[in-house]
Amino acid sequence: MDRYYNKHLKRIGEKQGKLTIIDVINIHVESKQKRRYKYIVQCDCGTIEQKDTGHYNHRKYTQCKKCSYKEKGSIVGDKIRKWKKPNEAYLKRIWGQMIRRCTVQTATQYNRYGGRGIKVCNEWITSFNNFYTWAINSGFRRPLEIDRIDNDGNYEPSNCKWSTRQEQVHNRHKPCNKTSNLPKYITLHPSKTKPYKVQCKGNYLGCYSTVKEAEQVANKFIKEWEHAVGIN
Repeated sequence: MDRYYNKHLKRIGEKQGKLTIIDVINIHVESKQKRRYKYIVQCDCGTIEQKDTGHYNHRKYTQCKKCSYKEKGSIVGDKIRKWKKPNEAYLKRIWGQMIRRCTVQTATQYNRYGGRGIKVCNEWITSFNNFYTWAINSGFRRPLEIDRIDNDGNYEPSNCKWSTRQEQVHNRHKPCNKTSNLPKYITLHPSKTKPYKVQCKGNYLGCYSTVKEAEQVANKFIKEWEHAVGIN
């Protein structure tokens, strides 16, 4: 009989943590190493499992999988795994995007948020757990998104709620053209080099550096459009 097998047989009855070795099996594999052994172990809870002898000898196993899952589920505080908190990954993405568009100048939406002076309150920007607690207590559910009650106010508990995408569209900030007396099809754009945006008949015609240039493009498009649809 194989001397290695005899060596493992002598360990039957040994206890390590909650596990007790009750048998040894020899698994043959087609490789240079013809012998591969596994211990049949029984946990104090009664569960019987197979454990690799090498890992078992390095004390990587001290209890069965069932007991291990129960122990991890009872841990509280910072050691809780991400999947233990419902919607944690989804809310963490919302939290990160909120901070980014208010603080990072290279962010795509910075001009509409941080560029307008909108900030994230210290309670949220310094701790995701504070934001997560507020979100759960304020009635969050997927696929709702964070929305500010006052569109010119900051991200803070008293000024935020959870809204659908359609509700957010109605609350979106729109540039005001009353003071600049701009034509109907021209709106202000955050860009410093080309601040006049032309949106005509549902078609985006680009941004231009002067009102005159923007008007010329809009008028030309209107004439061509009216000619195409047969309007005199």
